[in-house]
Amino acid sequence: MHTVYDLIATMKKVTQQIRLRRSHSTSGYSDDLNSTKRHDEESQGDQTGSDESTSCCCSHKAIVTVLSCTVIFSSFTLVNHWVTAEDVAFNYTAEWGQTGDREVRRVYSGISSLATIFAALVSLKVGYRVVAISGCLMMMSSLFVSSWLDKDTIGLIGVLVGGIAGVGASCVKLAAVVPVLENIQRCRFIAVSIVNIGGACASVIHYGILATSWAIDDVDLNWKHFYRWQLLVMSFALLASTRLQPSNENWIKNYFSPFDWSVFRQKPLYIMMTILLCDRFGQFILSKEIFTFFDKNDSSASHYLGGFFYYGGQIFGPMFLFCCIKKQIVPTLRFMGSVDFVAGVWTILATWSVNLFHISIYAGTLGVAKAAFTTLLQNIIPSVFGKKNVRLVEGLLDFGAGIGILLSSPCQYAVEMSFDETNQYKPTFYLAGSALVLASGLVFACLQVVRALDRYTTVPVVTESSTEAAKL
Repeated sequence: MHTVYDLIATMKKVTQQIRLRRSHSTSGYSDDLNSTKRHDEESQGDQTGSDESTSCCCSHKAIVTVLSCTVIFSSFTLVNHWVTAEDVAFNYTAEWGQTGDREVRRVYSGISSLATIFAALVSLKVGYRVVAISGCLMMMSSLFVSSWLDKDTIGLIGVLVGGIAGVGASCVKLAAVVPVLENIQRCRFIAVSIVNIGGACASVIHYGILATSWAIDDVDLNWKHFYRWQLLVMSFALLASTRLQPSNENWIKNYFSPFDWSVFRQKPLYIMMTILLCDRFGQFILSKEIFTFFDKNDSSASHYLGGFFYYGGQIFGPMFLFCCIKKQIVPTLRFMGSVDFVAGVWTILATWSVNLFHISIYAGTLGVAKAAFTTLLQNIIPSVFGKKNVRLVEGLLDFGAGIGILLSSPCQYAVEMSFDETNQYKPTFYLAGSALVLASGLVFACLQVVRALDRYTTVPVVTESSTEAAKL
């Protein structure tokens, strides 16, 4: 009996020891889990830099970031108009020839978008401040040197303007958007709207210069002069680039080697690239042909009113979104598709009437749609793909836009050759409007983007009771 009792006692002791070890191992596992969570939180803190100072637009760093990005984007937009404008006053045909004129501007527009992905990768190693300064210097030097060349050096002009200035433009565009998306959280939509409104104001200044040349015959708008005056404009962008305050970019090394490959497995990325391709395809065609449409009205005021409403709509667009939708991201995504659908359908129907009132309303609607689409798309990038992927995603989306820009010119040319010269603008409008409608359809079909948006924006609340329950 004693032997049996001793055996039972021994078994009880062994059982107690096993339970004790299991409790220790569970406790250790919980400690390791908590340590991992703390490590993730610390890594997230390194990633965001000082999020507390940048979570609101009222902080000093946030104000400096928004103002700097606004100056950079405004300066770039104005110079970009001087390089790509289709107006006769800016036409380089007399110097470069018709083919050289078309190809140089087309290459510049395409490279400035296609090269953004390379600017994004470079920024992961050196930071967006260095990229911004380098881009400003590339644009300033290449355009200034080109202003002293003649048509006999069209090849060199193509390299300087289409190549070097195009790459510089991609760097400047990236640096004007990324700091806002990475550093500002709660008021990000407001910050993005301010930056885009600054660019729209620069477009209004450009249009004011054109309008002055139409009203006063003595105004000299030689392209060489503008290629030299851009030194003054881009100097403001260069100064603002030095004021950018990068977040703690050491966190990049923890996620990118050289970049995070997981983002390429996200289907919403490719859907958004296709959406942006279609949108920029249509918008790029319309940016060149819309003034031809204004001229179809016999009134001399149509050109002024049309341009005023077109560029004014780009200023009003972000303001309208902020007042109506504010921070509700999912409704703004739906609104983005709706406004592109309206713009596309109206582009197709606009050719049926050249009434001054219809021209003005259409131009304003197109301007609002262009600004709204850009603002909303930029605002949802961190929510859908995460802040650590902002640079790479921005570069890839701009790459898709570049493909759309490069495809627009040959497609437009092929369509125009199928119709009489007097009616060429109509099929061009049909083509551009169809592209905008297609972009709208892709936005509405993008249910995965909405799911990803909900997944990234919904943050579970961890309480003490839930923590204790997890331990048990």
